[in-house]
Amino acid sequence: MTLAALRRGVDLSFREVMIQDLRVSMRCLDDGSDFYEGVRAVILDKDNAPRWAPAKGDVSSWFAPLPDDEEMSFLDG
Repeated sequence: MTLAALRRGVDLSFREVMIQDLRVSMRCLDDGSDFYEGVRAVILDKDNAPRWAPAKGDVSSWFAPLPDDEEMSFLDG
């Protein structure tokens, strides 16, 4: 997912990268498993031994637009 974001970001404007990053970040929180596992391993249990369960396969859905009420907005429109 990170590599895909970097590759896509090469040809995007700053505004488009911010939109992309919000979409991916929201999906990381929605998926939850690895994000919360990292928090558990470092902050809660302090064992520094996360048990990752990364998604396999196509990550393109992580870059899809969010629902209108969650999509990035800017002060200048």
